[in-house]
Amino acid sequence: MRHRKAQANRTKYFAPHDWNVVSDVTGLVKKRSECRLTWDNLLVEDDQFDPKHPQLDLRAKPDRPSVPLARPESDPVFTTTTADDL
Repeated sequence: MRHRKAQANRTKYFAPHDWNVVSDVTGLVKKRSECRLTWDNLLVEDDQFDPKHPQLDLRAKPDRPSVPLARPESDPVFTTTTADDL
């Protein structure tokens, strides 16, 4: 129990231009200079910081479903043959 109490009092010191914050991940009180802001806007301790993965920024190439040279279908041509033509 003594260790927890000592750790809780660790942030109760004066540091100019620094303030106490609560970590969004652990819920512990830390000084702002000991924390970082993640890409998804969470305030976390330095050892809990996880940078944004590069795969999240990939953009898919657009599909091109059309063919380069499209021609309309022509009407079917039927020829009649008779026995005399063979």
